[in-house]
Amino acid sequence: MNPSESALPLPEPRFDERRLAAAFAVLGDLVAGGRVPAAIVGVAGPAGEARLASFGAGTAGEPITPAHRFSIASVTKPIVATVVMQAIEDGLLSLDRRIVECVPSFTPPSPLAGGAEEITIGQLLNHTSGIVDLPQRPDRQHSAADIIGELSLQPLVFPPGSAFAYASDSFFLLAEVIRVADGVEAFEESLHRRLLGPLQMGATSFRGREPGRPSAPVGMIGVSEPELTVLGRWFEALQHPGGGLWSTAGDLVRFGQAMLNGGSLDGTRILSPTTVALMTSDQTVGLLDVGDPSFRPSYGFGWDKSAASRDLPGSPAQFDHAGSSGSRLWVDPARGLVVVMVAGLWRTGGELFDAVIVPVYEAMLA
Repeated sequence: MNPSESALPLPEPRFDERRLAAAFAVLGDLVAGGRVPAAIVGVAGPAGEARLASFGAGTAGEPITPAHRFSIASVTKPIVATVVMQAIEDGLLSLDRRIVECVPSFTPPSPLAGGAEEITIGQLLNHTSGIVDLPQRPDRQHSAADIIGELSLQPLVFPPGSAFAYASDSFFLLAEVIRVADGVEAFEESLHRRLLGPLQMGATSFRGREPGRPSAPVGMIGVSEPELTVLGRWFEALQHPGGGLWSTAGDLVRFGQAMLNGGSLDGTRILSPTTVALMTSDQTVGLLDVGDPSFRPSYGFGWDKSAASRDLPGSPAQFDHAGSSGSRLWVDPARGLVVVMVAGLWRTGGELFDAVIVPVYEAMLA
């Protein structure tokens, strides 16, 4: 990366405080009504502290605070994608590098798999590889090697690069690519060295319970408490690079601010502005979502662009990522805005955040 690169100055968002409080209260009312166990929502600009509002109680019955860690589900993806792009900037990898060249254990059948040997790093990052997720098996433990082995046996749903299909398990391949490129024992070593350490995201990890760090409760729609316990232990043991991180609202704000600022925060550069612009631009133009042909995906390398693909506010420069645990990190460079939400309820879809983001924009002053 080129340390001399710098992004254009960003506006500092200003709010009507009464209307912003009302936007936050939308989520507070859902928690108070018992629909969500706990949540935090907040806004920030390019620098400085975020304005956060916390609702609900932690696992020990204590009031939720910004120190509480939440399961962030697929907000893990842009974090992992950033590490991949760092390795590309370092010259260790490239977006068009084939996965089979990086991970010898990935041995998809050919030609029965429809050209799986042609899958590239870029196609994993923008969900155009043709890989779909494996069935969940909480009755047995899986290692990363097990997941990669099972992906090797799974036929693709389309030839690489020809369509869009959102997938999480494909990120096991990206994590293995980084582990091998960096020559480390575990992917998490690269994650901490390259990103979490430099950005001072000390509360972010694949472990849901850590001594001295309070955690938020986790619920899941349609799943009983005993079933959720089994599923949670299985998922945490996976250390899933497509959805397994736990974090705080503050750590996510710092990551969002770094991306908002073109890859830099507090004098620490994690990516060049050129790479950030590439990651956050639409890489799926003209492609259909095989799961919903009526939906037009707008996805970059590790980042979604919800304002472009859904009826949500935001500039053309906006980018974000949601997690099925009710988490969301939203960045809008044209407005100098970072919005974060963490919530303890899986299978919520996007309705929680959608109910908040519209009034947040309505609270902004021109």
